Amino acid sequence: WYYFPELRISLNYQTDENGTVKLAFTQMHQNIFMLNKTITLAPNSPWKLADYHLEPSRAYQFSLGVFRTTTKRDWEYSVEVFYKNARNYTEFKDGADFLGSPLVETTVLQGDLKSYGIEVLLKKYWPKINIWLAYTYSRSLVKVDGPNSWDKINNGNQYPSNFDIPHVLNFMFLYHISKRVTFGTTITYQSGKPGTFPTSYYYIDGVAHLDYSDRNKYRIPDYFRTDISL
Repeated sequence: WYYFPELRISLNYQTDENGTVKLAFTQMHQNIFMLNKTITLAPNSPWKLADYHLEPSRAYQFSLGVFRTTTKRDWEYSVEVFYKNARNYTEFKDGADFLGSPLVETTVLQGDLKSYGIEVLLKKYWPKINIWLAYTYSRSLVKVDGPNSWDKINNGNQYPSNFDIPHVLNFMFLYHISKRVTFGTTITYQSGKPGTFPTSYYYIDGVAHLDYSDRNKYRIPDYFRTDISL
């Protein structure tokens, strides 16, 4: 049996009529894990409960934000920073095959994850035009450093998690041509997600074997997208 308190603490302080400062602390626990070796969901992605071998993950998150609007309410902007520390974060061993093994705990390792970043949001309102601009810089890093060599990933060194996207930029433009016609466009840019790729191959008794890079050493190309609507 596992039991933990779930704490939520928030403070909202109004500095003046046009500004507030928000401070929050959250303590979270997760007793169920999705066993998935890719970033996206797959039909063969099972769920696994915490047990004698896999402990529940525990996370603590702090956030601090400053939010302001101008006197005429036509400008709105905010800056928010956050830090998150998680224990018992689940990661697969190199070359693990959880579908072919009934002992799932032998293919999964648990380590520490820390995330931090800053988010900036700017909004501008005119009678017919609305503009939103948001930028986020954040990092999500994992470290699995067990007591034995087979309990480590990347030799116990820190590496980016599957969801580590340092730069995210979103822009929205909305123009009200008339009461019934609106033109809009959105632009999205994101840093490429990390990945582990083969770097070489070798032969043993005539059978080819792949040799992979360190965990999440490389990244796929950056993502850019534009949508236009009327």
